[in-house]
Amino acid sequence: AQLLAGFSGRAHPEVLEIPPPAPLLAGTGEPRRRAVRVSLELPEKTRFFLYPGDLETSRGAERTAALARRLADEDVAFVFAYRNK
Repeated sequence: AQLLAGFSGRAHPEVLEIPPPAPLLAGTGEPRRRAVRVSLELPEKTRFFLYPGDLETSRGAERTAALARRLADEDVAFVFAYRNK
């Protein structure tokens, strides 16, 4: 709806919504997040950045790794989620 509203009455391309292949998970809530951090021995103050993108077809992983190096002294952890193709 937001995309189509941006055309303000002008002709626009066909827009097709493709739903995710898996259902959305319910939120976990703060008590559950704390319990998971404790069980995995993760520092409470650390912020996590998840890169779920492809490692092979774009430069996104390289750029994320460069950002991780620049933030090495911060309380930030980078997780690269990848599957073998």
